[in-house]
Amino acid sequence: MLRPATDPEASAAREAHRTEGLAVPPLGDALRTEADRITADIAPDLPPSVATALVAAWAQLFGLISFEVFGQFERVVEDRDVFFAHAVGRLAVEVGLRPSHAGAASRAPRAGRAAGAPADSSAGS
Repeated sequence: MLRPATDPEASAAREAHRTEGLAVPPLGDALRTEADRITADIAPDLPPSVATALVAAWAQLFGLISFEVFGQFERVVEDRDVFFAHAVGRLAVEVGLRPSHAGAASRAPRAGRAAGAPADSSAGS
C-alpha cells in the first residue's frame, strides 16, 4: 500500500510538482470521486490526476518487475534493459514528468546488471 510519508515515488512526484511543475495527466469525470479519495489517502498536496496516475504507475512497475523476475519476458523481449528503460520512461510521462525527466530516469541501469549487459538466457528455461 502506498503511504505518503514513506513512498519515494510519491515524494519524488511531490517534489517535482512543487519545484518544476509537472504536466498534469488528464482525469475523466467517471474517476473523479475515486481520484479524490486516492489523493486524500496518499498525496493530498498533489492534483488528483497525478495521485491516481502514481497508483497506476506503481502497479504497472510492479508488473514489469514481476515479469522479469519470473521469466515471462523470455523469448518475447530480447533486450530487456532497453525495453525496461522505455517502459519506465513512459510510466514517468504518465505521472506527469516531462520527457526530459523521464529520459533521465530511464537511462539509469537496472540494479544487478550493468547497462547493456545481456540478460541471463537461462532464467525461466
